[in-house]
Amino acid sequence: MEKNELLFLQKALEMKFLNRIEIENILARQQEKKISLWEFLRQESLLSAEKVQKIHISLLNTHSEEQDKTTVCKAIIFDKEEADREAARLSSQLNKKQEQEKTVVCKALTFDKEEADKEFAHLAQKIGLPVQKEQEENIQPYEQGDAHQKRLKMATIQKLILFFLAIASFNFFFSTIARAIGVDFYHFWAVDIVLKKTNKQIDSPYQKNAPHYSKVMAQYAKDSHDASLQSVQIYRRNAEFTASPLLYAIFSFLPSDYSLAFLLFQILEIIFFGIALFILFSLYSQDSPNFFAACTFCLFFLFFKPFSHNLLAGNINCSQFFLLTISFMLLEKKVLEKSCSKLISGAALFMLLALIFFIKINLALIIASILVYFICQKGLKVFFLSSLFASVFAALIFLATSWYFSHGNIWKEWIQFALLGDKETLIRPIQYANYSSPLLLNSYTSLSLSTSTKVVFFSLLGSAVCALFSGYKKISLSIFREIATDLPLLISMSTVFTVALAPLMWSHYYIILLFPALWFILDAKNHKIAILGMLSILLCSGLFDEIANLYGCSHETVAIIWASSWLPLWGGILYRITTYSKKNG
Repeated sequence: MEKNELLFLQKALEMKFLNRIEIENILARQQEKKISLWEFLRQESLLSAEKVQKIHISLLNTHSEEQDKTTVCKAIIFDKEEADREAARLSSQLNKKQEQEKTVVCKALTFDKEEADKEFAHLAQKIGLPVQKEQEENIQPYEQGDAHQKRLKMATIQKLILFFLAIASFNFFFSTIARAIGVDFYHFWAVDIVLKKTNKQIDSPYQKNAPHYSKVMAQYAKDSHDASLQSVQIYRRNAEFTASPLLYAIFSFLPSDYSLAFLLFQILEIIFFGIALFILFSLYSQDSPNFFAACTFCLFFLFFKPFSHNLLAGNINCSQFFLLTISFMLLEKKVLEKSCSKLISGAALFMLLALIFFIKINLALIIASILVYFICQKGLKVFFLSSLFASVFAALIFLATSWYFSHGNIWKEWIQFALLGDKETLIRPIQYANYSSPLLLNSYTSLSLSTSTKVVFFSLLGSAVCALFSGYKKISLSIFREIATDLPLLISMSTVFTVALAPLMWSHYYIILLFPALWFILDAKNHKIAILGMLSILLCSGLFDEIANLYGCSHETVAIIWASSWLPLWGGILYRITTYSKKNG
C-alpha cells in the first residue's frame, strides 16, 4: 500500500469514521482485489462522500509545510479524472454548480501555499470543520459575519441552558439529597465506629457478631446529638453487614461525625459519576462533548432515579461506574502504554480490576470480559505476568484488611456468610423494590429462583448464538476474535448478563446500564441503535413509577418496567453481533 493511502486510513481512524477492525478488513480485501484504496472504497461504499471530503480537508489542514502539503495532495488527487470526481463531491456537499466548484478544488489543490490555505480554510468553514488558528485570517474575506454571530448566539444559549440546569441541580441537592439519612451508608460507616468503641474486641461484623454491632451502634446513636444518625439507627435497628472487608476498611477514612461523613460521601459519589460521564463523552462524542456531558449530568441528577437513589441511600454504585470507566479508558485509549511498557500498564490495569473485584464482587462478569479483551490484544505472556502483580496486590489487600480487623480469618467468614451461605435470606421480595428479572420470573411461574436464573441465562445465550451464526454458511472462528477485540461490545454484553441474572437489583444498581446505553447513543452508526439506548435509560429512569402510582398499578407492574430495561440493549447487542456475522459470512 502507498504511503498516501496509509495517511488516509490513519486519519479516518483518528476521526472515528473507521475502527481498527474495519481497517484491517479493508487492507486484507484490498490486497485480494489488487485495486487502489480509492477504487475499493467506491466499490464497497464504506465511506460517504461527505466523510471522505472531511478526511481530505483535515489532512490538508494538518500539513502546513510545502513538502507535506504536496504529499497530502498527491494522496488525494492523482490525475484529472480523479479531480473531476472530487469536484463533483464538493459540488453536492456545498450545493454549488459543478463547474464553479471544480475551479475552487483545482485552486485549492495547487502547490501555491498561500492560495491553497485560503481556499481550504474557506471550504472548511462552509462545511463546518475546525480551522487552525493560523488560517483564521484567511477566512475573513469569505465570511459575511452572519456565521460568526450565529456561533456567538449558540454559545450564549448553551451557557444559559447549562446555567439553569445547574441551578435546578443545586436546588434538588439541598432540598432532597442533602436531607437523606443514608440507610446503606450507615452499614458501611458503622463498622469502623464499633471497632474503635470496643478496641476491636468485637472484630468480625458477620453472622454471630452482627447483633453486638447493632447494640454498640444503638448506644452510640443515643449518646449522639446527630438527628440523622438517630433516625437511621431506628430505621436500621437490626443491622445486616454483608459488604466485603475491604469496603469497610475504605470507609474508615471518613470522619466519625455521621452527617459530615455522609455529606462528604455524597459529594464524592457525585464527582465520580460526573467524571465517568465526561470520560465516556470524550471517547465517543465528536460534537461539543463537554457541553453535552455537563447537560446530561444535570439531567441525570434531576430525573434519573438510579443516580438520585444511590445518593439518597448512600451506596457505592457511582464509584463502581467510575472505576470501570477508568479501566475502560486505559484500554481504549492506551493511556498507560504511552508512558510505560505493556507489562507495567497491564499490571496497573490488573491491580485496578482487583480493587474493583474485592470492593464488591457483583461486577465479576464485566471484569472477566475485560480480561478476555486483554488476552486477545496483549497475549497470554503479558496476561500471566500482569496477573502476578495483581496477585501480590491482592495479597496486600488481604493482609491490610486482616490487620485492620485484627482478625486473620475475616475474609473466610465473609465468604462463608455472603457467598456460601443461604442466599435466599439476603434476597428481598418485589414489594421491597427488588427489580430482579429472575425474581419476577419466579413470582409469575412455579419455577424456583435458581431455575428462573438458568432460564434467563440460556435465553440470552441462545439468542446470542443465533445472532452469531445468522450470516454464516460455514462455522468460522474469525468472528469470535473480532467480537473479543471489540471492547465496548464485550463490556455491554457482560453488563446485560450481570443485570439480567442478578437475584437482587435495587434501583440504584441500574446505574451500570448507563455504559452500554450511552455507547449506543454516542457511538451508534445506526439511529435505531441510538433509540434503543434511549429507551433503556427511559425504562430504568423511574419516570414510569409516578405514572404507575397515579393509576394505582401494582408493585409487579413497576418491577416489570425496571427489569425490562436491559432488553433494548440486548436487542442492540444482537444487531451488532449479526453485523459481524454477515460481514464475515
